[in-house]
Amino acid sequence: MDIDLDGKLDIVGGGNWFKHIEGKKFEVKFIDNDYRFTRSAAGDLIKGGRPEVVIGSGDGVGPLNLYEYKDSKWIKHTLIEKVDHGHTLQTGDINDDGYLDIYTAEMYRPGAGPNCKQWILYGDGKGYFNIEVLSTAIGTHEGKIGDLDGDGDLDILQKDFQQDRRVDIWLNNGTAKSTLGEWRRGEWRRHHIDDLPARAMFVLAGDIDGDGHRDLVAGGWWWKNPGSLEASWSRCTLGEPLRNMAALYDFDGDGDLDVLGTEGVGSESNNTFVWARNDGQGSFTVLKNINYTGGGDFLQGCTVGDFGDGLQVALSWHRGGGGIHALNVPSNPSKTTWTSTLISTTMSSPPQGEDLDHGDIDRDGDLDLLLGDVWLRNDGARWTTFRMGRIKAGDSDRVDLADVNGDGRLDAVIALCGGSRRQRILRVSGRSIRSV
Repeated sequence: MDIDLDGKLDIVGGGNWFKHIEGKKFEVKFIDNDYRFTRSAAGDLIKGGRPEVVIGSGDGVGPLNLYEYKDSKWIKHTLIEKVDHGHTLQTGDINDDGYLDIYTAEMYRPGAGPNCKQWILYGDGKGYFNIEVLSTAIGTHEGKIGDLDGDGDLDILQKDFQQDRRVDIWLNNGTAKSTLGEWRRGEWRRHHIDDLPARAMFVLAGDIDGDGHRDLVAGGWWWKNPGSLEASWSRCTLGEPLRNMAALYDFDGDGDLDVLGTEGVGSESNNTFVWARNDGQGSFTVLKNINYTGGGDFLQGCTVGDFGDGLQVALSWHRGGGGIHALNVPSNPSKTTWTSTLISTTMSSPPQGEDLDHGDIDRDGDLDLLLGDVWLRNDGARWTTFRMGRIKAGDSDRVDLADVNGDGRLDAVIALCGGSRRQRILRVSGRSIRSV
């Protein structure tokens, strides 16, 4: 977000905004020094002038505040007096009236328990908001807004943290334009897909049964998309002993999605891999021909790609993994034993390993790996480790590679789980790195 309207993208977080000076240089500027460990969002919530900044409680208890830049200083406006572990905060035009709204929600545990709420704050472009409580007693951890059903308006994808392992979708069904050209507020309905039978470390979407609809996969199950959220999603078992799905990929090259995972449940310690071969209609045959020598307690990161030695599955572990390993997928994966290779002993923020992602970071034509505050450059016969910056051990969590600023280069977004005191800006070889 261009906070000072100088034509350059700045970054907001941790009670600060980071002014982009030039190249690799940023300048830290305070918004509210009392709100370091918080969630942040920004947008033109009051038409004209600089964008406004919204700061919420994050992993704590506090108010939801809007900060307006006026007379060369940030003016605080409290929108909600108390938000308990408001780990969700985004801005977007939810009711399609041309003005930005705010979506925020509380966690269940830790959080407000049965009193936890989801709010939508409908803005009028002048700094005033009509506050609606969307739900109570459904915990939300890192909820997201986006057009989930392709009808042009913003819906909500909601998951909890520890309440009852549920995932919900709320569809926005009421933002049609009237004949008078006026916009009316959306009406929301929650669609409860299912309760997870047990903890799952990953959730992915893909067309499992070849009917053209994206199904859901988590743990040891997949849920058939009925083609309409009005209908029920039927739960199907992947097959024993695959209990913890980690990757969806067409491993045998027959045109449908297969499933790779471990035999453990959730965060149980387990490094025994199996894979489920799809018959194209969602029926699976589970194969145990993976010889993996390595691994730690439970899997945290899994990404599939051709890193130069054929198709491989890169892996990272929560603890005790000893580095980044790769499963080598043979040309005939059903009849040939899969082997493993130690790619690097480098870990992201030791001793805790977390997520990883792959992409051509240095634009040399091969796939590199991102893990926490380091990236591994693919040099063919070896991998070279580069540290982008220093993140406190144990803080690095989810990571993602994407061209955030549209300059043709992959940027890295790093989410922290251990409670960083402030936002960090990391850059490597001209590629912007952001910790949030």
